[in-house]
Amino acid sequence: MRGWVSFSATALLCAFATQAFAFDPQITDAWVRQSLRGEKVTSAFVTLRADEDAAIVAASSNVSKSALLAQVQRHPSGFVTNKILRQIPVTSDEVNVLANQGYHIMLMNLKPSGVHSGQTVQIRLKIKSKEGEIVEREFNAPVRGLIAR
Repeated sequence: MRGWVSFSATALLCAFATQAFAFDPQITDAWVRQSLRGEKVTSAFVTLRADEDAAIVAASSNVSKSALLAQVQRHPSGFVTNKILRQIPVTSDEVNVLANQGYHIMLMNLKPSGVHSGQTVQIRLKIKSKEGEIVEREFNAPVRGLIAR
């Protein structure tokens, strides 16, 4: 019986230790750029913090049929394009900002009504830790006007 109690206590401690160090990325300062009339694409921006290196590997939203991970690329000629990525890196113990003119989430094939300043958009991110654990974070992001940053 004494061995059973010792084993149970050890198992319980291991369970708490695992939970104490679980991968737990934090998302703040989320917002979505309003769309223009007839526009089928807009962008979402967030700030992320994680206690280990990770990557955003997928995104979705309630206002679009699909979402892509992207990075703005400025070419020497001044031409600007969006490079579609398989993942967006998240560096541990740093503030990782997805911002205008950098990494961002493209919301594709918007609903016909588009998104307008003052609305709230639901966004879900899948974030993969360096250990391979995938966590989902769902949050609401306010829609801001075109000049908001």
